[in-house]
Amino acid sequence: MASVNANEVTLVGKIKPLKAVVKSSVVLEIAQGPVTKELLVNFSEASSNSALTITDLKGVKVLSVAVEPGASKASINVSKLSSGTYFLVFNSGEARASKLFVKQ
Repeated sequence: MASVNANEVTLVGKIKPLKAVVKSSVVLEIAQGPVTKELLVNFSEASSNSALTITDLKGVKVLSVAVEPGASKASINVSKLSSGTYFLVFNSGEARASKLFVKQ
């Protein structure tokens, strides 16, 4: 392993400060077990351009709902979905969270 003496190092150009990248944790909870009609969802406070999206296990989008800024709960009518397993994805700004749920 090579060592460097601080007196032998020359910096060329401007030094840019590093920006800390902090990603906030996103909460996404489904309030009940297998769903038949309404999917009750709790999530972190939504920012502008937030959405809840339901996809099948192949990643095909089957339903998407815009979420009002500041909202932290939603009820999604899933009665027209076929029985099966789906992903619920919450996108809010750069934050994203997903959960599996079962539609009966």
